[in-house]
Amino acid sequence: MSTAWRRRQLTMARELYGIERQSIATHEAGHCVVGRHFKLPVTGVEVIVRVEKTPGWGSHHGRTTTGVRDYERLSASAQLTIFASGAAAERHLLGRDRGADGDDQVRADAIARRASPNNPDRLLEQARVEADRLVVLHGDEIRKLADQLIVRGQLDAGEIDALLTRQEVYRVADFNRKDGYFR
Repeated sequence: MSTAWRRRQLTMARELYGIERQSIATHEAGHCVVGRHFKLPVTGVEVIVRVEKTPGWGSHHGRTTTGVRDYERLSASAQLTIFASGAAAERHLLGRDRGADGDDQVRADAIARRASPNNPDRLLEQARVEADRLVVLHGDEIRKLADQLIVRGQLDAGEIDALLTRQEVYRVADFNRKDGYFR
């Protein structure tokens, strides 16, 4: 294989890495912000994208963490809306419709079947419509959170709160020991 071919493959992998990272960050930010709309205490959000040694092949995923008990106290409709909000954020904010995330879809289907055994599709469609509405309403917050996730990879509850309430977020790495001030 030629060096030029390898270089081209690596460039394509890096581009995929950036696109995937943006999609995952936007997807997880959608879950996080819509979850907060329902007063769900989100404890963290992270984006993991790795480009493996073989160019063009990589693994990627994201995770929004909450307390299980906090999540279970929400209505089935709210839970379904939160699951639908990741795909809605990608659709409305990035113009990409990759469809629902596999894990999100499986969990949403199970909740819808438990809540409405005779007509789970109606509940899923209502959740999708509500998720679309909330993503449009909270689009600026989702973009802001996604931008930070792209740069930093993960945020904890305090950083999420500070970001979404317009407070300055400082990290230890931002502290300049020489003069004692934050950069």
